[in-house]
Amino acid sequence: MKNRKEQETQDYAAKYYEEQRYTKGYSVKYQNWWSKKMIDLVGPNGKILDVGCGTGYFAEKFLSKYDVMGVDISEEMIRYAQTRMKKAVQGDAQNMPFPDNTFDVVIARSLLHHLPDPKQGAKEIKRVLKNGGRVIFADTHNSFLSDLPRKIMYKKNKHFSDEHKNFKEEELIKIIGSELTIIKKYYFGYIAYPLMGFPDVLDVFKYFPLKKILITALIKFDELMSKIPVIKKQSFGIMILAEKQ
Repeated sequence: MKNRKEQETQDYAAKYYEEQRYTKGYSVKYQNWWSKKMIDLVGPNGKILDVGCGTGYFAEKFLSKYDVMGVDISEEMIRYAQTRMKKAVQGDAQNMPFPDNTFDVVIARSLLHHLPDPKQGAKEIKRVLKNGGRVIFADTHNSFLSDLPRKIMYKKNKHFSDEHKNFKEEELIKIIGSELTIIKKYYFGYIAYPLMGFPDVLDVFKYFPLKKILITALIKFDELMSKIPVIKKQSFGIMILAEKQ
């Protein structure tokens, strides 16, 4: 494994995903909301690769009826994933253990910002995709809103290795566009993203009253923000749909 530091970080984080991120009701609701956006954008079909599959929660929730393979660098993540997925193996996203032209669809959920060489990660995804195959990326977005919070979190939390990145949009477009044809972009994550999505990193939402009302209101607010020109670009995250041509 080339990415040893990231492997150790994800091994450490795995139990927090299991015990907090995918168990706390408000976090689950938000994770499901933006994950469903990914699925709707890519339109899953055929043979699917979930690269950086983590604990397998995403695949179990949204891809269980498909022919899906999971791969993750973390031994601990894969240990959980194998209880949720029929096929999940440990492997490096920069050097995947699959033949060329294997998959119809690739899901890259929060992947590239973990890699020492994101361009190599995009190149590997292109390699394992069939011609005409599609990939949906969801990754960090360095905006006015996200810049300072991420700088603080990256310095003070063991969930982040030195490899973690906060991509500017043009940087991410360059990485992906050098290997694949970009079809569509979708900005997401404003107020609900930091408050609801990551209780394993910072569980601030536990202090809020009237959670059920707030959950719905914050998700609707994030949806609204993602549709407003100019303002929508101040997001924490960005989804990019691309195709191998």
